[in-house]
Amino acid sequence: MSRHVLFVHAPIPGARFSSSIAALSAWLKAHGHTTALLVVPPGTAPDAVRPLLRDARPDVVAFSYMTCRAQDVARLVAAAREELPHARLVAGGAHPTSYPRETLAALPLDAVCVGEGEAPLLAFVEAPDAPHPGLVRRGHDDAVTRWWAMDVDALPDWDRALFGDVRNDGNRYERAVGVAFARGFCPYTCTFCGVDGYRRLNAPPKGAVTRLRSVDRVLREMEGARALFPDVDAFASWDEILPGSRRWQRAFMEGYRERIGLPLSCHLRVEQVTDDLVESLVLGGCDYVVLGVETGDEGYRRKFLDKGFSNADARAAFAKLHAAGIATFLSFMIGLPFETPQMLKKTVQLARELAATTLSWKYYTPERGTRLFGLVERHGLVIDRWVDHPFGGEEAMVQMTHCTQRDLDVATAALRLIADAQGSHEEGERERERERGTFAGPPRPELSDLALELRA
Repeated sequence: MSRHVLFVHAPIPGARFSSSIAALSAWLKAHGHTTALLVVPPGTAPDAVRPLLRDARPDVVAFSYMTCRAQDVARLVAAAREELPHARLVAGGAHPTSYPRETLAALPLDAVCVGEGEAPLLAFVEAPDAPHPGLVRRGHDDAVTRWWAMDVDALPDWDRALFGDVRNDGNRYERAVGVAFARGFCPYTCTFCGVDGYRRLNAPPKGAVTRLRSVDRVLREMEGARALFPDVDAFASWDEILPGSRRWQRAFMEGYRERIGLPLSCHLRVEQVTDDLVESLVLGGCDYVVLGVETGDEGYRRKFLDKGFSNADARAAFAKLHAAGIATFLSFMIGLPFETPQMLKKTVQLARELAATTLSWKYYTPERGTRLFGLVERHGLVIDRWVDHPFGGEEAMVQMTHCTQRDLDVATAALRLIADAQGSHEEGERERERERGTFAGPPRPELSDLALELRA
């Protein structure tokens, strides 16, 4: 029997597209079910959502959210339970996966999906009374287990049509149409990154850490996205780090040039930037890469962030990319635990030397489950209101021990001067891109603000 599933998207500001919801919607449709999408921006009153919940008339309501939206979603779940007493409610995403039993205890849900959700969600839709890996049901003694999609080429294309506009707000990478080259986890182990904490929490079996899609399968999805959205002017690899062997990367870039031929962007690690890779990027038309250097103090970067490259390595990587005509987006963090004025000076100096196309810096955000958060917690540096906060603050987000907020303000002002001199600060870059056009195409209209919306 076909079921109707309503996905409730509670995005962080600017994140109008959710690849997780798009993947799950495509999977359900491939198995004969129908879906709809309810977008609930931050600050929306639950009472405004109630008539849309009733209008959707779903059999199942599926909530996907991060910890920073947990309080908002709790109110939405309560409203859904009252307005749709006969519907089954399930939650998934970063927060429920990290805290499955706590989520089930706190909210009037029927089940929680843990980890990759295609098969668990389908099982809940079709046979809610049966156990399934990746599903924790209310009133049952289900173990917290995971299901893994091993044949990633068999997964359907993301259901982009459900969202209409699949571009997120932000830099050039975020406004491109995203496609995943692989399923799994970044192979690097940065201590501050939620991906590493999530990987250790989920303990994937050997062979499930990174499951690379075939070149042809990725290109066919891109071709499908172009057919769906004729005004597509660029693609981005939505993987934490550009995956694959050098051979796969080369084969993909050759195929991308021949079959797609649009500008491309991706995330890279400094260690990945070799002459061979740069040659492949140029071959494929990749004209924009995002790299995180985090701090100018290479000793701190190695000891506390698990990023072992040197400043000389970073200078060489940026030089290679710039010489090849590839624009760079460089990100730093300030307000790191135990940061000193000397560290801040090194960050400012390295920012000046790397001369990135776009320079970005944000305050360090403590994320539960990461190793760096454990260090912050052990030393009593946690500021509760900033934990798992995805947007960044305008002040230190942990207790500073070796420098002051004024030191951080001075470093911020210096970084802004560098960015202004290079014409590369992130906020200014958005305005310049609106004037000259995004990527190689003509100027785009401004993205509309996220609004409360029911899409079928």
